Amino acid sequence: MNKIDINAPIAQIIDEHPELLEVFVEMGFKPLENKTMYKTLGYKVTLKQGAKLLGKSIDDIIQNLKWNGYEVKGD
Repeated sequence: MNKIDINAPIAQIIDEHPELLEVFVEMGFKPLENKTMYKTLGYKVTLKQGAKLLGKSIDDIIQNLKWNGYEVKGD
């Protein structure tokens, strides 16, 4: 099973699981479509921080990742 750490930088997660870029964009992480944003903030902001910045529920994101077959760790 693929593992995701919500405390890892978003770009690192996508580098390890490229298929998640589309999933994250669909969940509201639209700035990731911009290559500059991806290459700068993507490596500084964790998935958990990004959810908070965008006003998204981390619990909803975790559930979505689980539905897509990922094991999620971090608190």
